[in-house]
Amino acid sequence: MLQSFLSKWSQPDGDAPSERHAEWATEVQLEIVRAVAEREKRSLTANLIGWAACVVAAIAMPGGEVFAAPVIWRLFSIFYVRHSWGRLREKLANYEPYEEELALAKFSAVVSGFFWGLLLLPLAVGAIWHPLALIILTVATIGVSLACALYGPIPRLLLGYYALFMTTVIGAVTITHVSFDWWVPSFVAVAGCGIISYALGSGKEHRKSAETLVENRRLGYELKRALSRSKYLAERDPLTGLLNRRAFFDQVTTTQRNGTAFLLAIDLDHFKQINDQFGHAVGDQVLEKTAEVINRLLKGLPGGQHLSVRLGGEEFAILLHQLDRATAVSTAEALRERIAAIADLLRVDGLTVSASIGLAQYGEDDTVEEALAGADRALYEAKNGGRDRVVADAA
Repeated sequence: MLQSFLSKWSQPDGDAPSERHAEWATEVQLEIVRAVAEREKRSLTANLIGWAACVVAAIAMPGGEVFAAPVIWRLFSIFYVRHSWGRLREKLANYEPYEEELALAKFSAVVSGFFWGLLLLPLAVGAIWHPLALIILTVATIGVSLACALYGPIPRLLLGYYALFMTTVIGAVTITHVSFDWWVPSFVAVAGCGIISYALGSGKEHRKSAETLVENRRLGYELKRALSRSKYLAERDPLTGLLNRRAFFDQVTTTQRNGTAFLLAIDLDHFKQINDQFGHAVGDQVLEKTAEVINRLLKGLPGGQHLSVRLGGEEFAILLHQLDRATAVSTAEALRERIAAIADLLRVDGLTVSASIGLAQYGEDDTVEEALAGADRALYEAKNGGRDRVVADAA
């Protein structure tokens, strides 16, 4: 039963979010809870000042000892609420699940309404009357009003809080059958209408602010993703996802080199015949698979940040960082073998895929254009030598 009660209080409160914000309901609720928790943190000083004023008034008035127990319980409720909401703030700060702490915080807040009601019982049942008692009535009115304003963004909590407060005051008068001091619960009820109305209106404004905050945050995320996507598309070949020519040359010229680098020029053999015989759809699949083969191969390589690019058509290039010549040559051979296996992956009858690869060293004093020209010369030798082979330029 207790678990069911706490679960009920831990559910999202307030009006159902608009259709525009339906998918953001959880995030909006989190912002509301976070705001209420932070505002509750700043209420301790005001609560203690009000409590001290009640203590002074009770001590100063004749027969004020009837307020002793209510004042003690009120102090207990102040620190109980403080502790419960403090646990909630800790969970929120650590981005941990907070549903159980929220349920307990709400429970402590609602129970504090009961203790406010206890503080007014001596007045409500006519047990005492003294001008100093107006201080206690004023403190209770202000305290309950501030609490209602605090809990306004969570309407169910607000109504539960004030309902228990009112039930305590009116219930006491009803049970004791006192008829001549109904002015206290009447005052509380009338004042409550204004307090609740103001708190609900203020709560709606807080909810709108939370929705606006979440909406702006979401729009910021979406804009950031759109800009990132736009930048990606501006730098990438749309078919293969490899760098395009402009982005490749930009990155090569801005990347700091450390150690030996090699450039591989790759050309798919007889690619025009593949398009003519099997169609451009199959040709595109060959290009896509070639890019996948290149990416997988580079991920498993040691060295620096290797770059791959589709220069255009069936031409590709790879820049290998911080590898020795033997490793660069073996990498080119491994790439040639994997490209030759693409036909088996696509399972197109009669399809044969192969590549010619030229390799050139990219010296520290060389420009990327010079290194690419050396790789192209080696590639031309590979083509003339019968294709489906790797040729390295002279060391």
